[in-house]
Amino acid sequence: MSMHIDIAEKEPKMNMVMHNKIQDLDIISTMPDGVISHIMNFLITKQAVQTCILSKRWKDLWKSLPTFKISREHFGSAEQFKKFVSKVLQNREESSLHSVVVEHQGYTPSNILSKMTNIALSKKVEKFIVGTFLRDQKSNMLPFHSIFFLRSLKCLDLTFHTNGSTKVKLPETIYLPELVECHLRDVAITSSGGNDCVNPFIESKKLITLVMDHCELIGDAKMVFISGDNLASVTIRFREFDGNFFKFQISAPNLKAFNFVGYLASKNNQIFEHNLEFIEVSSITAYSTLYSPEDLDILKNWFKRISNVRSLILSSMVLKCVSSFTNFPNIESSGFGNLKSLTVILQKGVPITCLYSIIMDYLLQDSPHAEIIQGGEYTSEFSIVFS
Repeated sequence: MSMHIDIAEKEPKMNMVMHNKIQDLDIISTMPDGVISHIMNFLITKQAVQTCILSKRWKDLWKSLPTFKISREHFGSAEQFKKFVSKVLQNREESSLHSVVVEHQGYTPSNILSKMTNIALSKKVEKFIVGTFLRDQKSNMLPFHSIFFLRSLKCLDLTFHTNGSTKVKLPETIYLPELVECHLRDVAITSSGGNDCVNPFIESKKLITLVMDHCELIGDAKMVFISGDNLASVTIRFREFDGNFFKFQISAPNLKAFNFVGYLASKNNQIFEHNLEFIEVSSITAYSTLYSPEDLDILKNWFKRISNVRSLILSSMVLKCVSSFTNFPNIESSGFGNLKSLTVILQKGVPITCLYSIIMDYLLQDSPHAEIIQGGEYTSEFSIVFS
């Protein structure tokens, strides 16, 4: 009994000694530089640079990190942001760079854009994500042209905002054979040589996810062709006030997700080259209440092509279009036999009509047990990504 008591009394003291020893041990200092750099790579660049004050050993570790990741929101002013970016790019060591990620809700000087692009090219980065405002100056457009020929690139995300009509121009064909994910916003697709159709992604055979936000088509072509056996997700969004609604056609037999925002236009009646056997999610948002019988045929055609969809998201304007089908509701079934959920997104000025229950019955007649979800108000930022 006394032996048991002695051990019990000593055990808390032993635990305390071990705890103090663990606290005294600087585990991070015993790690190799490579391991520390790997941990630091999860930090934003500003935080990584701040570690230089810890000790002499940490002074230069940030200079060789494979990721350059920075956002304007981490700085008190735009001037601080610009100075920091310029200084960091200037002081980076000649080492490998995997990713460039920059988000700036303001104007970025062309010399900084050029530095970011040049370092991405020289290091053959795999990820290039830039979001910024651009002025109507050609000098702001030129730095990005070479990015569309960076053969190492796997992820390209360009989000631009301009105060005029000038846009970053996409070449007629981009040579990005390793590209897997692509998101383009406010980019102009160019065409020349009298071609009626342009296929900018024809060389990107590995492309899985494509998002085209508010893009324009300029030149001779009238249609953008999007093709790829690996394409799993395609999102196309137009602005409500944008008049450049180009025709597009999709050849992607393995597509799993399709998201569309814009006006229904009869020129896109034959958007799908194949019926989509593997489609899982589709979202369709329509803008205008002004539509012709030909425009209404678009929905019928699209519904047939995506009839295997499991999750369908429709805006209230689309429901209104459905109610305008000739001879509705005594028309052929939409055929959504695999549907598990139908989500309705409300649009301002487009209330759910008294025909709502009839429309639901029509859409769900082949899947009566599907869940009906009342979504919130429409947001143009909805998209689905598959990898």
